[in-house]
Amino acid sequence: MAILGYKTRRHFDDLPGWLDIATDNLEDSARQRIAIEIESHFAAAVTAHVEVGQTELSAQATALAELGSPQKAALNFRQNHLTQSEAKWIMRSDELAAKPFFWSLLQPLDYTPLVALGFLASSLHWALQALVGLTLIAYTGLRLIPRLLFLRSLSRESFRRSVALSFLITSGALVVLWQQVQMLHLPIATIFRPLFFTPLSYFLFYILARSIRIWIKVRKTHIVANDLKPSAS
Repeated sequence: MAILGYKTRRHFDDLPGWLDIATDNLEDSARQRIAIEIESHFAAAVTAHVEVGQTELSAQATALAELGSPQKAALNFRQNHLTQSEAKWIMRSDELAAKPFFWSLLQPLDYTPLVALGFLASSLHWALQALVGLTLIAYTGLRLIPRLLFLRSLSRESFRRSVALSFLITSGALVVLWQQVQMLHLPIATIFRPLFFTPLSYFLFYILARSIRIWIKVRKTHIVANDLKPSAS
């Protein structure tokens, strides 16, 4: 059980306990990388303390204390490594990009730009056409570009970085254009702002912040994998 991302167990008396707290809620690959690095550092510290006359148990206790607070370490790790929820988000984007255009379950999504283009060509109020334009931008950045990237021979690391960048640019464009729509002082905006416009603004800003955070972390992450790109299964 975890509270605010940390396990309720706050006391530790060995390295596994320290790692359990420090890497809580991180994706499995990040936990493994951190564990390997910390265990190597811990072993070197224990050896150094034994060489100056400490017993094995005393050296381990000293080395463990030198690691510092696992809670503080957890905050640092969460700033530089993907969390479980962020890893799931990337996995879902991988899976979506791997699906062919007009795949059975995604046909409604892939027909979206065709319908949107039809609306743009119609005599709809230009404000509604602006909302349709936002839909086209979202489809392009969240579905079209990732799918095209998947068709290229990219390594998994390069693919994920490219998709993360596409999501970042798309979310930024949506925020900017949506703010422009709200500044038009249209009757529809005045009527629906309390129920629709403001919550959607908060949601878009949340997506933008999340995209920035994931992009920064993905840039720092070196993914070890033999496959070239996500599986289409």
